Amino acid sequence: MPVAAIVLIVLVALLVSGFNLTGTAVLDPNLKQADYNSLFVNLGIIAVILERFIEVFNSIWRRSGKIDLQLAVDATTTLETRLPAQKALDDYRSQTETYAMYGGFALGLILAVAGIHILQVLYDIEAMSGWQRTLFRATDIVLTAGLLAGGSKGVNAVTAVFGNLLDSSANRAREAGKPPTPPVTPP
Repeated sequence: MPVAAIVLIVLVALLVSGFNLTGTAVLDPNLKQADYNSLFVNLGIIAVILERFIEVFNSIWRRSGKIDLQLAVDATTTLETRLPAQKALDDYRSQTETYAMYGGFALGLILAVAGIHILQVLYDIEAMSGWQRTLFRATDIVLTAGLLAGGSKGVNAVTAVFGNLLDSSANRAREAGKPPTPPVTPP
């Protein structure tokens, strides 16, 4: 599967490179820090709702299998029987996590296609050509879906990094606007 994804990305890149891609996306200068904060708070709420939905799904469809395997582990009396039972339980948990990630990504894709975006909110893409805008929007959909699939931890991590970036930029701007401090001369 990863090899197929890499091949697809390379083919798309080669296909797109033949088009006239002239403009660039620029960070929208009209957005204020409150707009960014609002974006990430909304994404965090959506991610929490999505996580909870996945938890309910796992509880309904996967919990009974986990309980059966856990009982099998608990019922073992020797190391020879415990190891295979524990491996079966670990494999089941891993499979459940995989299903949850695919489900989260699928739901994230649906939400992104429906209009929830990260990059398109942050960047002004009007200077881009038609193909660039299309590619930008497609990338935005995939990134948004991936971020939402990662859950609230992923959104919180992005929010923290972005908040630190905005705070440091604001501090630099304030420092640049201050008059220089006169040098202190010893008496």
